[in-house]
Amino acid sequence: MSFKEDWPSKFIQQSLELHLDDNENNYLKNTLITTTLVCSYFKPRQPGISNDDYLSRIILRLHRCDAKYIEIWKQKLSFNELKFLIGSGNVIDLRLQGTRIMDDQNEWIYLEKIMEFLPN
Repeated sequence: MSFKEDWPSKFIQQSLELHLDDNENNYLKNTLITTTLVCSYFKPRQPGISNDDYLSRIILRLHRCDAKYIEIWKQKLSFNELKFLIGSGNVIDLRLQGTRIMDDQNEWIYLEKIMEFLPN
């Protein structure tokens, strides 16, 4: 699954590419992610409006994430949301570029805490 801003949402073989402005309800309902999850950076459509919560909004629609390859750019996630994405123990490659991971008290999560959920 990947998220794009340059073309409409569509299925390509076993992949789903979501356009930022499309209604996620049309595509996501109890979705299982099995191999790759890529959430790239999206430029805001309007000044002062951020898209850094897009992944958080769609996590609610996912059933499970068993992805081996996860790449997330410039998103804000809670630690529980990150654990949902990496908690399967299948992650081989995790890339978090400019992504903020915070706990319930809005404190930063240390890398060591994240590493506990990664097998290698």
